[in-house]
Amino acid sequence: MSQYVKVTEGPTNAFAPLGGNGAVSGLPLHKAPFPEPGNSSSEAESVSSSTADLARTANNPPSIHDSQLTLRALVSTKEAGVIIGKGGRNVADLREAANVKAGVSKVVPGVHDRVLSVTGFLPNVAHAYQLVAQTLVENPLAVAA
Repeated sequence: MSQYVKVTEGPTNAFAPLGGNGAVSGLPLHKAPFPEPGNSSSEAESVSSSTADLARTANNPPSIHDSQLTLRALVSTKEAGVIIGKGGRNVADLREAANVKAGVSKVVPGVHDRVLSVTGFLPNVAHAYQLVAQTLVENPLAVAA
């Protein structure tokens, strides 16, 4: 029995042979034993069953309410300060109000931007970004003259 991997990237799942280094095109992989096609009738049935499962997955993608996503945005250091708030209050409120995981990357010397990451279900992530935009509009940044 050869080793195959289940590729879980993109809208559908697929199986691919496990390479010598354990990677297929740099995608995140999950190792799973999968029989080589054509060895026996029970293995052939297993292959056709797995293929049918794969086709059902492709025809019925998961609902937007069933899977989480992470959306990242590049923000200036000043915007990051507004988003985080004094003592982290704004980002804590954001997490609670939108029911998401949210955070801003650490400061990197010489880099003037930071990354805002928000993870959750699509409607919650959208709501979180709405709240971030509202916070930035309500707290305009001072413009240097």
